[in-house]
Amino acid sequence: MGQIAASLTLLTSAGLLLTSLWRLQNAPLGIRTKRALTASFTLSKQRYPQDTQQLAFFWELCFGDTSRRGYFLALGIPIVRGRGFGEADRESGEQTVILNQSLAGRLFPDGDPIGKRIGTHFRNQRPPYGWRHATAIIRTSADERATADWVRAEIRTLDPNLPVTMETMGQQVNKLLERPKFNAALLGLFARTGMLLAAIGLYGLISYLVTERTQEMGVGMALGATRAQVMKLILSQAMTWTAGGAALGLLGSFWVGRFLRTLLFQVPDRDPVAFGAAVLVLFVVAELAVWSPCRTATRVEPMSALRHE
Repeated sequence: MGQIAASLTLLTSAGLLLTSLWRLQNAPLGIRTKRALTASFTLSKQRYPQDTQQLAFFWELCFGDTSRRGYFLALGIPIVRGRGFGEADRESGEQTVILNQSLAGRLFPDGDPIGKRIGTHFRNQRPPYGWRHATAIIRTSADERATADWVRAEIRTLDPNLPVTMETMGQQVNKLLERPKFNAALLGLFARTGMLLAAIGLYGLISYLVTERTQEMGVGMALGATRAQVMKLILSQAMTWTAGGAALGLLGSFWVGRFLRTLLFQVPDRDPVAFGAAVLVLFVVAELAVWSPCRTATRVEPMSALRHE
């Protein structure tokens, strides 16, 4: 029962993390990741010591060619109200801000956010790089490798010594899922190992009991008990232990689930679907584990058992 309880706790925890991972992978991002590349780089302190130099580099990279648009079009993000950034924003020196709908609704639930002030001063982000580290986003219908070579060449025209890391937007998004995937895979491995150990333990226990009670079952069949009744007796005993272990395992799952809340996405820590699936898998594995010993019990010859007695 202890092995079964531990196995169910691991199984439900893995089920919660897998469900959370599935919902993360299928959650709408609000952006278009297909056919989009990213070029990440960090400007050196020696060549770009001043903020104005850094801003000049970024501006030349983004708006030096009139065919280059901004960020929102590249990711397919619609501007619901207002406008995107333009050259007038840099020349005016005013600190303009673009909000998404969620933040705008929280800050201005009863009014229009356009033209409103949300702070008195914005400081440049210093650690770890300040404005030196940046990522350019490129949407293309051409071959990704050819586009990556073109982007590197374009950046080299601005700074031939600047190293650039090219990735697809899909790879960037997948990085956000690396930790959830690792957690789910690790806990899934523990759950499979625990379930295997519980199945082996249950198989060994039932096999031992069948061996110990061979004569008893033979006498019972000689006195009129059917093979189905003998199998039912063994199965009921095994399922009783399994049910007891499952009850303890559910209690353990409720307790462990509280510690998994911070790792779950849109999944309650007591998700009935994950818990129900884990219990179902547990009983299926338990039945498979005791099937062979039950078959052995029904093959006992009554007359041989009577002669032994």
